[in-house]
Amino acid sequence: MRHLRGSAPVFCKMYSPRKDDPPTSLPRTLTEDERQLVLDWAKTANSYSAFVSERRNDDPAIYRRIIVFRRDTNQHLYKIHTSSESPGWIMLSAARGDYIERFGTLRGALDYVEPVSLPKFATDRPIAKARPAAGRDLPRKGSKTGVALRILCWSCALAAMLVVSRWLSSHGDMADGSRSAEAIAEQVVQDSVSDPDSTQFRNVMAYRVGLDNERWVCGWFNAKATGGAYLGYRRFVVHVLLTDRSSSGEASTVRTHLLMSETEVPSLSYAWENYCR
Repeated sequence: MRHLRGSAPVFCKMYSPRKDDPPTSLPRTLTEDERQLVLDWAKTANSYSAFVSERRNDDPAIYRRIIVFRRDTNQHLYKIHTSSESPGWIMLSAARGDYIERFGTLRGALDYVEPVSLPKFATDRPIAKARPAAGRDLPRKGSKTGVALRILCWSCALAAMLVVSRWLSSHGDMADGSRSAEAIAEQVVQDSVSDPDSTQFRNVMAYRVGLDNERWVCGWFNAKATGGAYLGYRRFVVHVLLTDRSSSGEASTVRTHLLMSETEVPSLSYAWENYCR
């Protein structure tokens, strides 16, 4: 078992195939470039790390798979693998073996867990589209069938554009509400630290959970302590009720509740797991 962060291995439960799992072949061995990509991602990610299981006496449930685990607790979260016969990278839950998603590239699977800034590797390319089977007759460019197909494709594209346009117009207020909630949450965090001007944010995202005017804003912040040194990035969650308009036509109000690592660890962990994904 190759460890990429020097953390002690934490073995997960044996994996038993489930009915809803996609059909997959045996995982193949990673190439050197793929191993290097996992290594660089594990070094750069803040909350997660990973290792590659490559010893034949390892648990068959993780052999030849990338195991992603939470850095602070060593809890196994995801298993990622690919095979020679089946294109793409399969992500499964490490705890129950449930199928999560199929990704075109290894970089896409890792960024699903935590996006990081890495150079683009030669092996990190999208899957090539399947070519038509040999001997299959395709419509010629100038044929009537080809013209009809192009007209049909353009009609579908225009219809899709109209649907998207209507959806955007009807959901514009919701998008504006999420952006407003993110700004409100950042201000709430700044007000809670000793040096608000030094506050730095990253990966701040508003999630709609519950009512239309309700948002859970999750992210990471860093700020200077009283002595002037930065404390390091920490998680935060802010529950924001965007509006509370009364029937008398009074101005809208905003209600917030801040959860931070050093103050409400149980509440923060619950909100992070249930509202921030």
